Amino acid sequence: MSRFWKITLILSLLLNAILVAGAASFIAERGARAVAEDLGVVEPRRPDFAFIAEERFVGLPSAAAVLIGDSQIEDGPWSEVLERPVANRGLFGATISEIESTLRGAEPSEAHSVLIWAGTNDAVGGAGPEQIERDMRQLIAAVMSRMPRAEVFVLSLPPVEWNTESIPRSNQALESAADHEGARWVDVTGALQGKIAHDGLHISGEGYQAVGDLLGPMLPGAED
Repeated sequence: MSRFWKITLILSLLLNAILVAGAASFIAERGARAVAEDLGVVEPRRPDFAFIAEERFVGLPSAAAVLIGDSQIEDGPWSEVLERPVANRGLFGATISEIESTLRGAEPSEAHSVLIWAGTNDAVGGAGPEQIERDMRQLIAAVMSRMPRAEVFVLSLPPVEWNTESIPRSNQALESAADHEGARWVDVTGALQGKIAHDGLHISGEGYQAVGDLLGPMLPGAED
């Protein structure tokens, strides 16, 4: 072997050793599971939303109006648009069943109104209407069990721009769940036309105001 090829081989081995060491350091720092998720080798793990809810919400005062759902609830300026104190219990990224899991073990509430706005993550994630209806029925039943004095409102999915073909079918499933469980169905589709944020998934400030204007007359005052 010539001197040139010997040097090339040594440099190649050194480079490979550096790359291996760098990869090992990256995996050790980030974690093998996380790297495998990033590469698509394994399915990403879902957050433990029940644990998150316990950390975030236990110990907070309640209110006559309780809002439960995903990021459409969490992100909303609800006290402003509803003009009353509210208990915001939204969880960014949660599906309907994950929201239901956050209620397990919760203390009974004296809330007069409970607004549920959930299912967007289910619909854009590919969940079928049957699953959406089943999970929403379970969520409504759990809410009514823990907040027996409350009137429960279920809001339709907003007219988002992701996986749009699933939205009408999902709304039919959600309305059916509300009807079966004795909740009040509120279709916000018309109020939100042209009021979706630039990301195509969330609600603009104007959209929240429109939903607040729609809901406000339906709700009792903050205090009896």
